[in-house]
Amino acid sequence: MFLTVNEVLYASGGSLCGTSSDDRPLRSAYVDSRKVSQDSLFVCIEGGNVDGHDFALQAVQSGASAVLAQRDPFAKMPSRPDAVVILVPDTVKALSRIALYWRRKCSETAVICVTGTAGKTTVKELLAQALSSFGKTAKTFLNLNNQIGLPLSMLSADGDERYWVFEAGISHPQDMDELAATAEPDIGLILNAGTGHTEGLGDRGTAYYKSRLLHFLKQGGFGVVSADYPDLVKEACLAEVPLHFFSASDASADCRAEYIGPEQDRNGVYRISLYNGESFQVSAPFRGSCGCENLAAVALTMQLLGLDPGRLRDILATCILPVQRCECLHAGKWLVINDSYNANPLSFRRMLETASDLALSREESFLACVLGEMGELGEVAEAEHESLGKTIALNGASLVIWKGRFGDAVERGLRSCGFQGRMIPYLSPETPFQVLKGCKTGGTVLFKGSRVNRLEESVQDFLKKQEEK
Repeated sequence: MFLTVNEVLYASGGSLCGTSSDDRPLRSAYVDSRKVSQDSLFVCIEGGNVDGHDFALQAVQSGASAVLAQRDPFAKMPSRPDAVVILVPDTVKALSRIALYWRRKCSETAVICVTGTAGKTTVKELLAQALSSFGKTAKTFLNLNNQIGLPLSMLSADGDERYWVFEAGISHPQDMDELAATAEPDIGLILNAGTGHTEGLGDRGTAYYKSRLLHFLKQGGFGVVSADYPDLVKEACLAEVPLHFFSASDASADCRAEYIGPEQDRNGVYRISLYNGESFQVSAPFRGSCGCENLAAVALTMQLLGLDPGRLRDILATCILPVQRCECLHAGKWLVINDSYNANPLSFRRMLETASDLALSREESFLACVLGEMGELGEVAEAEHESLGKTIALNGASLVIWKGRFGDAVERGLRSCGFQGRMIPYLSPETPFQVLKGCKTGGTVLFKGSRVNRLEESVQDFLKKQEEK
């Protein structure tokens, strides 16, 4: 960002503490004092375990020129450091107001906001890499997609970019309204809407809350929405904004992607058909329907921006997907699929389909699944875990190592679909290696679960011990 202290003061609606107006420039914003750079704004966030006000002095000593705070962090110090303090009632809300001010100042930049139940970080990364071939592009760092991460990502942009690609993740009813109002996107991209965060979102449905993104578009903006979720289509249409639809199955959609078949250990071949009649094939680091959704969303967005979606063929050859998302690794005779970052019913179904496809394409088709419980599902948790068991069985797994609660529900689902394999409890990060060492010398093993399961620890243990063998 390139804002002055006075602009930040105006945008935040705050008041100066112990100083007069100040025109010194601010070039970045941080909430972590360890990352502060010269001429930056340090935002004091009161967390459950850490209070940013306690680190304001450290931030100033590291180069912060201004501090956004809810109380004067230097009030009890014998001498005040050379930094402006802007006082506001709520620093998180003030941070969003500053980001919106910066977004409106960068009015020539096209802002695309991506949301969805599964795959939004992957699509955000793929779209940002595609757009960067046509002009300077800023994006959300990793998946910092909440009421702190989104405005920080916006304020990290230089302001001379042609495109901003940001991600919005929601867990509570008000989240999307707050995030979308901050980003004020030109394009609202809704990748999908499945069961997820139901414990926090309540009974209005995921599609309703995802579609709230479309109610906060910049004037003249439009939505890019999947046509494959009837509830999502219904809610999106209620926003009364121009809509363009993509699909993995509907030939009448503005853009359709079809899965043709496997190409390599990791890649699949897809055909993309656009609304102008153009059609082309691409090789992408996906398998199955989840890849269709991702590619169709990106291709349609590019076309609507007036760019050549055919360039995807070259872009996909060098694209880098986020870590712990369908990350395919080799360990001896094992293909290890690390999708351990997070999980919900939709992402689980997609990844099990992908793992099954990958396993069947290998000489040794044995499929093992190291899985963890899905969080934040509230009253539907039991039913969703039983349904997950059915999905595991139908995708040909021979072994399930389960971590966390709802194991009984998963096993009921497995057995109801004729599962003849073994289900074993996860006892430690070493469990997958110890179990697989004793029953098989190769095949495919999928690691997937919600963040609380920390299955990435088992991935690293498995890879290390396979290397040591």
